[in-house]
Amino acid sequence: NKDLMWRNKLVVVKKRTRRDLSEYISEATSIFSLPPMLNHEDLLRWSFRAWPMDKKDEIANYFWNAADIGTLQEYMETKKPYLSVAQVRSLLDEGFEIGSHSMSHPNFSRLSYEEFEQEIMAWVELLQTTFQEQINSFSYPFGVKANGQFEQRLIATQPHIKTFLGTKIRLDNHLNCLQWERDNL
Repeated sequence: NKDLMWRNKLVVVKKRTRRDLSEYISEATSIFSLPPMLNHEDLLRWSFRAWPMDKKDEIANYFWNAADIGTLQEYMETKKPYLSVAQVRSLLDEGFEIGSHSMSHPNFSRLSYEEFEQEIMAWVELLQTTFQEQINSFSYPFGVKANGQFEQRLIATQPHIKTFLGTKIRLDNHLNCLQWERDNL
């Protein structure tokens, strides 16, 4: 509860701002040299499609500050949107297993292998250090998978990662856990 995921910041901005979002979008497009929003897109779709993944947090922070909705620190202290370490530890003690979900929730289909590996392994290592538990599963943010060769390459160097979960409506290959999918909720 020290920071809010970039897309969650955008959701809060959309709900709380008193200004027209088109003002922020126009300003951000100019400041960050972003491609324009398409006619069918809203703020979230545009951010996912068009924002450079290495700038997503900076751009989301721009939107938060421009919206003049209070400080992020105040929001986090008041709302506490995420589980605490103690709450996660309690779940683990009850027999639950946790997996990784990335450091910063990028669109994995737009990452290089180095970015892919860093996003997964930095968070896996943090979880393993914090909870003294082996992390075996990874679930893609937004359910959007990376290049399948990236998964095979990572498994070759990090064999304890056993599943990479995206989202699909059906289970195509139930025998290969690298192809398992989670429900798209």
